[in-house]
Amino acid sequence: AMDECQVAELINKKQIWMMVKGAADISHPFVSDRNLNAHSVLGKALCPLLMVPESWPVKAIERMVYIADLRYCHTQIVRYLADLARPWQADVSIANLTAKGLPDMAEEYALSLFEGAVCNRINYEQLFINNIREKDVGKVVDVLINGLHNDILVLVNRQFHFEEIMGRNITDTLPEQITVPLLVFPY
Repeated sequence: AMDECQVAELINKKQIWMMVKGAADISHPFVSDRNLNAHSVLGKALCPLLMVPESWPVKAIERMVYIADLRYCHTQIVRYLADLARPWQADVSIANLTAKGLPDMAEEYALSLFEGAVCNRINYEQLFINNIREKDVGKVVDVLINGLHNDILVLVNRQFHFEEIMGRNITDTLPEQITVPLLVFPY
């Protein structure tokens, strides 16, 4: 019986670590008798939202990928992912996908920035980088999920490629190409 503001206030007051929400398959949209807007809650909460596709088979997490422009990578998100991955000894990778309007990074520069700005601040041996030059974000998501077999896709709300992948808002369904859980951080 709470609205979005009250739910976000409760989450922040109780220092909730993560929100989890089921996501209906696009072919069978979920009809809720509640009109709680998850995107609105995420905009007010201090923790990420994990959206789990209805058809996702529950399994151990082996690989997580955070899509970001490495120049603007949030180390606190990488630290959170490392803490989440540690019990499974899962790989965490940053898919360095250049933000619109910026030049691609040379491989050597990307690796140097990754080691200096990320690895040196995060104590996790299974932390990797993929320097991606593909501009078609749909292809990138497909390769990250189906080619590289990542189990969780990570985005930051309203930053960089979020709108290209998710559209303007989080709804009760995930885009068709996202067949794994999606973790969205509220920045």
